[in-house]
Amino acid sequence: MPRIVSRVQDRGQASIEYTLFYIFALVVIAIGAITVWQMGAFTQAQDKHDTFGIVGFSQVFPSDFALRSDTEILSLRLKNDAGDSIQIDKVSADIDDVSCSSNPGISMIPGESDYVDIPCQGVSKYSKGNRFSANINITYTNLRTADPDHASIGKIYGNVE
Repeated sequence: MPRIVSRVQDRGQASIEYTLFYIFALVVIAIGAITVWQMGAFTQAQDKHDTFGIVGFSQVFPSDFALRSDTEILSLRLKNDAGDSIQIDKVSADIDDVSCSSNPGISMIPGESDYVDIPCQGVSKYSKGNRFSANINITYTNLRTADPDHASIGKIYGNVE
């Protein structure tokens, strides 16, 4: 009789080990699948590209923007994340073969945002709804150190308004 109990215990232990192994395997597979899903592997190709984006930049960056073809103005909402008060000396943009710039001379305290309108002669050739991309160069002076050699460079892309 003791021998039968031993066999039942061995089978029970084996089935518990079998079940735990497969539960562990399913958890690992689920974590892997969620990771791959969050990386965008299951997203269709046309959905991966946003219609609005900001790439690059350092401590001063455009948090919002609009290119208006009817008024030929690129409007940027610049945010100061430099940690010091700054003065925006020059903002320039290259939109394909159109170059535009502005010397706004506005001062900003840390965390502040302000709008800069840059006249861009020639962007009227872009009709409303067309995509554009622009290389932006923002030069500024740190007002605490009086150092004028700061630049924030990046790219914006979106639809013409």
